[in-house]
Amino acid sequence: MRKVKSILLFCIIAVLLMPFICLSISEAGGTIELPQTGQTTSYATGDDGDIQTGTAWPSPRFTDNGNETITDNLTGLMWTKDANLSDIATWQGALDYVASLNSSSYLGFNDWRLPNVNELKSLVNANESSVSAWLTAQGFNNIQPSYYWTSTTYSYDTYNRWYVHMLTGLVGSSGKGNFYDIWPVRSGSGSSTISLPQTGQTISYATGDDGDIQAGAAWPSSRFTDNGDSTVTDNLTGLMWTKDGNLSVGTTWQGALDYIASLNSSNYLGFNDWYLPNVNELKSLVNANEDYTSNWLNSQGFSNVQSVKYWSSSTYANSTDSSWYVNMWYGDSGFNDKGISNFVWPVRSGQSSGQCVYTISVSDEEFDHTGGTGNLVITTTNDCDWTASSDSGWLVITPTISGIGSETITYTVSANTGADLRTAIISVQGVTHTITQTGVVAESFPDLTTISIKCQKTVKKGKKLNVSITVKNIGTVKSDKSRLSLYLSSSDSLSVGDGEKSIVSKVINNLNKQKALTMTFKFKIKKAKGNYYVKAFCDSDNTITESDESNNIAVKKIIVK
Repeated sequence: MRKVKSILLFCIIAVLLMPFICLSISEAGGTIELPQTGQTTSYATGDDGDIQTGTAWPSPRFTDNGNETITDNLTGLMWTKDANLSDIATWQGALDYVASLNSSSYLGFNDWRLPNVNELKSLVNANESSVSAWLTAQGFNNIQPSYYWTSTTYSYDTYNRWYVHMLTGLVGSSGKGNFYDIWPVRSGSGSSTISLPQTGQTISYATGDDGDIQAGAAWPSSRFTDNGDSTVTDNLTGLMWTKDGNLSVGTTWQGALDYIASLNSSNYLGFNDWYLPNVNELKSLVNANEDYTSNWLNSQGFSNVQSVKYWSSSTYANSTDSSWYVNMWYGDSGFNDKGISNFVWPVRSGQSSGQCVYTISVSDEEFDHTGGTGNLVITTTNDCDWTASSDSGWLVITPTISGIGSETITYTVSANTGADLRTAIISVQGVTHTITQTGVVAESFPDLTTISIKCQKTVKKGKKLNVSITVKNIGTVKSDKSRLSLYLSSSDSLSVGDGEKSIVSKVINNLNKQKALTMTFKFKIKKAKGNYYVKAFCDSDNTITESDESNNIAVKKIIVK
């Protein structure tokens, strides 16, 4: 197969009754397109802000969906608008919390996940001194300027997990027993400017973690190609690196830029467009499944990759006397003063013998629960070859899944017998398009659900427990009056036994569809010392006919001392 995999994606949405069109231009053998870092301020010739390599960000970068979610138009990921839904938790607690969101179909979705390190890092803007402040300005709420868990395990020490710091953008690791913030994410419905790659982690350490889900674009079977000219091409990103990872002795950041300039002046290896990689490009070499990044890279065809920090061209915006590095031992990224010595690894954009442009016209994008068929018309230049794939068994491409030049693909969407909306992604040479299918439409009913319980984690016997309960009507019509009851139980089951009696209850007045109500309670603890569970039961008197009667109860553990 020719090296014609796309590295650049343009999406054009026609205004009047035109099909959805995507253009993919291939100048190198990349499966995915690395985005720009966001840095537009230049601090030296040849740095990130000067060159701005990578795929440009869309404008606007984010879209508020009006349902307490925000879609990142760069990556296609859908995030909760509120970045502080839960108390801080251990890593396992974070996975359990996300699982509870799925059990309750939070905001109407049951496919939330804890983001992997690539997904969470994608929210960082290297041009901003405070990641949290910038994201808040983009429409998010309650972003904590602190550590957020990722689902990715730190392979060098599997007790540790990767985090991203949402003030600085630092990517590091910490013990899984520490308490950090949680930010749920899911794959959005619709197209994106780029596709984030998988982290490489294939070993799972817990249900719902990175190794279990493996979210992102799959790596090519042969990740790197030795070009036989002292360069190695990354077939995932299309970037061409020097085969030798230790061309230069350690040097300052400016010294690194000067060294790259000298390579271009001497037409090193026949090229004069080498540059110092930005932090995204350098971080793309990390394999989250490997203990030592340097050892793994040396086993892939590189030579002399050192277990040390390598300079990126990206300046640390919080303190512009520092720049970002990537540690090729552990794979972490941080920042150092520009005056200290780190290593240098030149990179350039790969080249191919021809240019391929892919145009994809989509006839149908959304189907009702009955299913149906649709067409993708693939148009290419230069008789470029391509492969089409679907990520879901209910969307089948027939009869052609690969070809050369222009062709029409037919796909079939099977009937959706469930009530939930579902999405599938068709991929053609790095261009992705999402097909959405609605579930079986039920009659219009209200649907009350308890979405959060907030209270003290510990309380002494005889003291009062302060509880705040948020109830939301996620149904399609307004609810009648009902009752919210609280129980203190020794069981964490999402049900109330015959012998359990409510401690206190309040009336829930009529609640409009998609509206939430927070109610507070205070009651004295009479239970003996031990572990108990606060159960909040909305519509406890069963006065409302709901579309889902199974999501009325939420549970929170407390300790009575």
